[in-house]
Amino acid sequence: MLLLPQDAFDTFSSYPLSVIPTFILMGSFAFASGISQRLYATSYTWVGSFRGGLTIATVLACSGFAAICGSTAATAATMERSPCRR
Repeated sequence: MLLLPQDAFDTFSSYPLSVIPTFILMGSFAFASGISQRLYATSYTWVGSFRGGLTIATVLACSGFAAICGSTAATAATMERSPCRR
C-alpha cells in the first residue's frame, strides 16, 4: 500500500503526460483564432471537386494542423470542434 502513491506520482509526472494539456491548450487557441477553419476551407477549395473531396479535405486539414502543432491529441481536439460550414 505504501508503493501505490509513489507509482501514481511516477505515472502522472512522466513527460508525455505533462505536455498533452499544453498541446490541447494550443489547439484551443488555434481553434479560437480560426486557423483550423481556414486550413479546412483551403484544403476543401483545393480538392473539394474531386470524388471523395470532403474526406480528402479533412485528411489534408488534419495533416496540416498536425504539422504545425506536433500533437495528434491537440489535432483531434481542434478538428473535432471545427464545424463544417458549407
